[in-house]
Amino acid sequence: GIFTTRVNPMTLPIPAEDGAFQFVIYGDRTGGDPEGIEVLKDAVGDTNLIDPDFVITVGDLIQGYNRPAEWMEQMKEFRGVMGGLNMDWFPVAGNHDIYWDFRDPNRPKGHHEANFEKHFGPLWYSFEHKGNGFIALHSDEGDAETGEKGFQEGRLQNVSPEQMAFLDEALGRLAHCRQVFVFLHHPRWLGGGYEGSNWPVVHKKLVNAGNVTGVFAGHIHHMTFEGPVDGIEYYTLATTGGHLAMDSPELGHLHHYNIVTVRENDFTVATFPVGAVMDPKDFKVDFLADVDLVRGMRPTRSGNKLALDFSGGVAGDYVISIPNPGKHPIEVTVVPELIGNWKTLPDHQHVIVPPGKTGGMKFHFYRGVDGEDLWSDFAVPRFEMSVDYLHTSARVRLPAVLADVELSLVDVDREAIATESNRCLNLRGIQSAAIRQQRAQIKNDSARIANGDVPLPQGPFTLEAWVNPTDLSGSRAVVAKTQSSEYALFLHDGKPTFDVHLEGRYASPQADSQLPTNQWTHMAGVFDGQQARLYIDGKLIKEIDGTGSRTLNTLPLFVGADPDEFGNPTSEFAGELDEVRLSTGVRYSSEFEPALRHEPDSNTLLLLHMDQEIGPFLLDDSENGVLVTKNGKARLVERK
Repeated sequence: GIFTTRVNPMTLPIPAEDGAFQFVIYGDRTGGDPEGIEVLKDAVGDTNLIDPDFVITVGDLIQGYNRPAEWMEQMKEFRGVMGGLNMDWFPVAGNHDIYWDFRDPNRPKGHHEANFEKHFGPLWYSFEHKGNGFIALHSDEGDAETGEKGFQEGRLQNVSPEQMAFLDEALGRLAHCRQVFVFLHHPRWLGGGYEGSNWPVVHKKLVNAGNVTGVFAGHIHHMTFEGPVDGIEYYTLATTGGHLAMDSPELGHLHHYNIVTVRENDFTVATFPVGAVMDPKDFKVDFLADVDLVRGMRPTRSGNKLALDFSGGVAGDYVISIPNPGKHPIEVTVVPELIGNWKTLPDHQHVIVPPGKTGGMKFHFYRGVDGEDLWSDFAVPRFEMSVDYLHTSARVRLPAVLADVELSLVDVDREAIATESNRCLNLRGIQSAAIRQQRAQIKNDSARIANGDVPLPQGPFTLEAWVNPTDLSGSRAVVAKTQSSEYALFLHDGKPTFDVHLEGRYASPQADSQLPTNQWTHMAGVFDGQQARLYIDGKLIKEIDGTGSRTLNTLPLFVGADPDEFGNPTSEFAGELDEVRLSTGVRYSSEFEPALRHEPDSNTLLLLHMDQEIGPFLLDDSENGVLVTKNGKARLVERK
């Protein structure tokens, strides 16, 4: 019984000891590409992990329809793969295994029947296992007098008197068994050319036996079920490496095998797609860590940014590097994702990158000037990168990732686009679960600055912004580049926070109360080398000691969001932002009156007035002249 030292717990049942066991059935191997043998190899690997008592096939083991030399070669290939099973396996003959080259006038009447029996086993046989019976039938006898064989006429799909006598004797020998299972290649009960055969006679014999519960076949490469018919369940398998009319597991077109669990008075059948079984011993800590390292890799620009002219047109090359930080090769496919009238050559590229090495790709982008407003439908092109991690035991497909193409503007005339308006950046701040699940497809509202475009040195710095929040729920990033590193201004449930990551931990002064909604407030974070200080509307709110070097990362800097570990925007701000400035040095050491508009100076690394834009870009008023890319539906509106 159940042993426990607990007092008066709920009673648990004792598992039944009914002598249950499992066997596996493979579908057709042939009729498809030669690469189908690899599918069979995968099925063998899966089966060894499942560890059933034995495996049985439903025929079409080799391509066949040939002469002895080719037949022998294909037989050896199949048996070589099946020899990798850790348990016994039992063959059933199919038409591909039996039929001779029909162009050969000297073919024997039995075609390859003699070869099959010499190298695979009997054409029909039975055996008993753990009180249950198993019968394999031969469904391609054809016309014994003429040697004609075929599966589209009922007269050629009869069970011969010889095999019928075997069936009677086998059923008699297995009469004491709890259950009997029958296997053959052609599912004659389905019709479709089998009409006119003597299968109804066979079915009646199986019913009269009283203990036949399941019949399994293949051939049609399409998984079907019929029954129970007079108490017998009829199953047809699809393929285990053979040709598929379509790739549609939902409709029964798939590479699979069936696992049959036999109990004392019944059985169950489960279908497993080939390759679905995993060995938990493969998930070693160092393997997972290496995969995570590769997952964090992104294509990086290794040449110049793609230069747009003032009208939004472009013609130029863009070079990216694909580093492999892992211990195994990776196969990478990069596809440009274009919206609007962008064009690129080539439309995709592949590269295999050895461990510790870097691969390269070059794409040519073109966006023509045709006299229309090229900014009206402008969207920043992106790369979709798919990576296969080529482990020695398996190919591991990693989730696809997206990376923006980095752009620049040629000869920006600031005077020509200067504006007298007083605007701000409006962000919706959508943070729903649906949006988070579709982050790869939907670009949330924010503004993005590529890593390295605003090089903040170690030491003191000041980060500030005017904020007008409309939603204070959750974590809302004002300006951020964090991921266990770097710096940020945040609202956490409406409470302003300044973060700077120093020597492995954050120094994060936070206000005790929320900011008001629908009201402009100035936030400033100052790190002076000894302390991190938070100012609200020019008043010191909180200060925390913090010293040492700032922890760096290679993620983008976001306005109105925070980067996740892959550089995607998260924790989106809801409301309006203005006058975002990042400076070296200490701007504020005592109370001050926040300026409504900042002017650039030698300490200014980034200054966004949110007044000027060209297409998808906000213009930076610092000497760096950074192009800040709007994401989602971020837009400039009049500040009120």
